[in-house]
Amino acid sequence: MFPDLERAEIDRLNRYAQPRSFGNGGRLVSAGEVASSMFVILKGEVVATQHGDFVRRDPIVTIGPGMFTGQLAQFIPRS
Repeated sequence: MFPDLERAEIDRLNRYAQPRSFGNGGRLVSAGEVASSMFVILKGEVVATQHGDFVRRDPIVTIGPGMFTGQLAQFIPRS
């Protein structure tokens, strides 16, 4: 479901990238927001959780270095 990218694939993506850092507990995107970009994890990990007043914050998935997250629609050519 979350494939690891090879170093050469990450290097190809770098020409379109804007490096960003997030602190512990920082949010990449919140539920209901349209994610305008994909994130390739180079260091550390991202933990996707449910969030709400009455929802426990159990991890749904954890992605680490070489993995990515984003909308699949970003990979579909549009004309």
